Amino acid sequence: LYNADKYRECLTASGRAIELDPDNSAAHYVRSAALQRLGEFDQAIAAGEVAVKLNPFSAQAYQARGCASGEKGDLDKCLADLSQAIRLDPSEAAY
Repeated sequence: LYNADKYRECLTASGRAIELDPDNSAAHYVRSAALQRLGEFDQAIAAGEVAVKLNPFSAQAYQARGCASGEKGDLDKCLADLSQAIRLDPSEAAY
């Protein structure tokens, strides 16, 4: 749903996934990315925080939180998170 630009539907699906498995880091970082696309930066950062806490080795979690922080104007946090994403998975540099 996210890749199809269906962000509201993505929020519903990721919310359901989180209900079923609250410790699912992937559901939290997808939720973060969708919230960011919808301009809900504070909520996106919060979802990214959960994703990073659940899986501190997830490049995607850091990327989601970092992008939301950048959109909100916190460029230091954005740079730190995106740098960590690249350290964890160099292919993230493509984003």
